[in-house]
Amino acid sequence: MAQRLSETVEIDPRQKGFRAATPGCNENIVVLENIIKGAKYNGKDLAVIFVDLAKVLDSVGHKLLIKSLQRAAPLRPRQRLEILKIHAKPRLYFHLILTEASQATLIKLDQIIHNATKEFLHLPPHTTDGVLYASNRNGSLGIPKLEVQIPSLIVRKREALDMSSDVVIRASFQYKGENNTETVAGLRELMVLKEIENFQPSSGEGEINPMTAI
Repeated sequence: MAQRLSETVEIDPRQKGFRAATPGCNENIVVLENIIKGAKYNGKDLAVIFVDLAKVLDSVGHKLLIKSLQRAAPLRPRQRLEILKIHAKPRLYFHLILTEASQATLIKLDQIIHNATKEFLHLPPHTTDGVLYASNRNGSLGIPKLEVQIPSLIVRKREALDMSSDVVIRASFQYKGENNTETVAGLRELMVLKEIENFQPSSGEGEINPMTAI
């Protein structure tokens, strides 16, 4: 699509969708966030207009989807696990990374996933965490542990922004009153992140990299 359009019209560099070798909508969202926070930081008035920012399928009510699923044949435990890992996980990662979710939020979400997984797999309450979180190659379920994975991915997102050649991104951080390079350095000094990076294994074959969708 990008190639066909570029042959007809000039594509604005701020256009990130359907273009290869771009960091998705991550940069545009960060620029927008920095402008909004920068206006507050500098005591400036700001008006923002959003045009067609919502996707049609994402606008379908979740309650309606749940009722439709309940009317259908019940899902098997293995099917529920695959939905969690293949469909729910990337979408959840997308929001947690972009919003830079706090450690308390990640711990709370981990507990919800932890309890729900044990319930729909009919596992006893005393099942060890290793059965849930260790990789499939080690004979376990390979459930994502957000508290371990999200902080490192947030730093990777920040580092990608810091290396960007887009002057608009750099200007937006300056307008917000933030030095992104210093922020990345500060995050890397956090003890919890150092411990996580020492613990976190490299992603296995077939793993979904949520950063590719940002």
